[in-house]
Amino acid sequence: MQKVVDGTIQAVYPYEELVCLVCNDKGKINGMPLNRVVSEINDIIAGTFLVCGLGEESFVSLDKKQIDQFKKKFFSPELFLPGENGTMVLRNLPSAEEIKWALAKEAELIPERENEELKKSGKEQDKKPKQPRGR
Repeated sequence: MQKVVDGTIQAVYPYEELVCLVCNDKGKINGMPLNRVVSEINDIIAGTFLVCGLGEESFVSLDKKQIDQFKKKFFSPELFLPGENGTMVLRNLPSAEEIKWALAKEAELIPERENEELKKSGKEQDKKPKQPRGR
């Protein structure tokens, strides 16, 4: 995780869900680019961050519902402009078409990623075509 955030990690718990944001604990001090507003704690994350699920004693993977929720929440980039009265945030909200395109593009890449993972693990891919589910 330290590699991903380029430094010592900080876990932030802004949501009621069992998730946290993991970021560089000195991101702002080190001048990392501002990344996202976290309005729930009235703060801005600087640098790369990731969202993790919370287990009893460690970070865990997000479930499908959480992945969809936070992908939607953090989908659009934010632009930060310093001003006299603080930092102004510009959000480029995507259109419904842009979201559909991005999700379709990601769906195309999933089989490619799975094949790469199979190759790395040394397992062979099932060569039988999948049967369509009942109609």
